[in-house]
Amino acid sequence: LIHKKPIGYQLINMVEEKSKAENMVKVEVKFKTIENNIFGFEVDAYDKNKTLVIDPLVLVYSTYLGGTDFEVGLGTTVDSSGCAYVTGYTQSDNFPTESPYQGSFDGDSDAFVTKFSADGSSLIYSTYLGGSDYECGIGIAVDNLDCAYVTGITSSDDFPTENPFQASYGLYHDAFVTRFSADGSTLVYSTYLGGSDGNDWGKDIAVDSSGCAYVSGSTQSDDFPLESPFQGSHGGGLW
Repeated sequence: LIHKKPIGYQLINMVEEKSKAENMVKVEVKFKTIENNIFGFEVDAYDKNKTLVIDPLVLVYSTYLGGTDFEVGLGTTVDSSGCAYVTGYTQSDNFPTESPYQGSFDGDSDAFVTKFSADGSSLIYSTYLGGSDYECGIGIAVDNLDCAYVTGITSSDDFPTENPFQASYGLYHDAFVTRFSADGSTLVYSTYLGGSDGNDWGKDIAVDSSGCAYVSGSTQSDDFPLESPFQGSHGGGLW
């Protein structure tokens, strides 16, 4: 869901023979994040004795995305061209695909990765991502080459891997980290990330200018993969 930048104005010294535009004094307005999923307006100085009009304009685009079963979108990001990338999970065997890396549904639920055109009218690519059990895409990022990076959870011992850091499935839920090519048709790399004795979740991902991915999440595993750690041992607790 995309809104254009809002327009603010006041009608000052209205004169009948002048048009509305000629009497309009612009006021700079922008959206402001108040807290999670709550937004307001940030407004420059204006005449508080006159009515202030804030016009959020029209939607650029708004669309459904799904098949005939159940879908949830959990992560989204946007590239420098305004193309939106979405990940989540689907239980539909007819989820919309376009130039997919994985064209068919496989398992209880699959992650999906979808890239929209900048105007939202078409799909650049849209693909399933999963093995024969359960997957969910949660976090997504994009680099300066327009390659999408996705993290989430998998319960499949046949999750798609490519040049993996960790080639084999651990236990319960493992996190996964997957980098797609710019056109979405191939995997640059895809790997499990987890230990052998608990749930591991990938919940968020970012990428730097060199293409290095940074992943955060949660683990219950005492043998989660570590390297030069600040904290080298599991402290307990579920999440």
